Amino acid sequence: MSNASPRLSSLDLNLLVALDALLRERSVTSAGRRIGLSQPAMSHALSRLRELLGDPILAREGRVMRHTALAERLAPQVRRLLGEIEATLLGHRAFVPARAAHVPRRDERSLRRRARPRGARAHPRRGAARRARAARAPRRSAGARARAR
Repeated sequence: MSNASPRLSSLDLNLLVALDALLRERSVTSAGRRIGLSQPAMSHALSRLRELLGDPILAREGRVMRHTALAERLAPQVRRLLGEIEATLLGHRAFVPARAAHVPRRDERSLRRRARPRGARAHPRRGAARRARAARAPRRSAGARARAR
């Protein structure tokens, strides 16, 4: 490797993620939003990419940002590389239902609750109020309860 070319250990591989977002979105703001960076941080990443590659990557034509020829050639390779990195590093995390953090309930009560219209949900203190009224009511004997029916 010549001294002019950067070594892999000195490269920020997060720039690949930024480059992919820029190539997909063609907008610094949208690309930043896509990967969770502010617009200034994404602009800084674009500046670093331009310096690293010696190419503007995106060029403004009127109101639209267009890919340069180099960016067009790099786009499929960057997507493939990111896919391979993700598969290599995260491929072992295949979904295993027994180890899932959340298993949805499907019992009758939860289904009934979901079937109610949004505004028809019972007030959370409704049951508490009923219990409080029952506690305040005078206790009747078994005979008095039978006569009341």
